[in-house]
Parts: sequence; structure tokens; C-alpha cells
Amino acid sequence: MIVCGNDRIAMLAYQLLLVRGLRISQYVAVVGYDNMVGVAHLFLPALTTVQLPHYQMGEQAALHLIEGRKTNKVQPIDCPLIVRESC
Repeated sequence: MIVCGNDRIAMLAYQLLLVRGLRISQYVAVVGYDNMVGVAHLFLPALTTVQLPHYQMGEQAALHLIEGRKTNKVQPIDCPLIVRESC
């Protein structure tokens, strides 16, 4: 399994694997990270990726600033795995 730092890197991994004759999902699984809008389904097979909740991340950052929070407490946000054909 190859876990990529973002979907763009996953695209490069796809190219490298295909050039070497390795079929994605049959011989190796590939997972992206960020679920770039409109891109995952351009991959063949469609890319499995982690969805980044940009809105919620921005909302939490804005609230942190608006409310003048002084804490460094981590605010966990769910990042769901979007399972497609690459795994």
C-alpha cells in the first residue's frame, strides 16, 4: 500500500506504477489525502482518499481567533476515508 501526502502525489504514484506495469488495486493499493474536488474520479481506478473537512477546519480557526482563545488544546475533527477502487 502506498499512502500519499495528497492527491497530487497519488497521481504521480499512479503514473510511476503504471509505467512499471503494476496494476493499481490488483498489485498495489494507493491512498491519497485531501480529496481534491473533482479529481479523484479522473484516476483509473478511482482514488481512495481521506476527506479534509476544510469548512470545519476554517470554522474552528476563526472561532479560535474571534473568541481570543489562549489554549493550545487540539480540536479533533473527523476526516473520513472515502473508499473507491484504488484499494
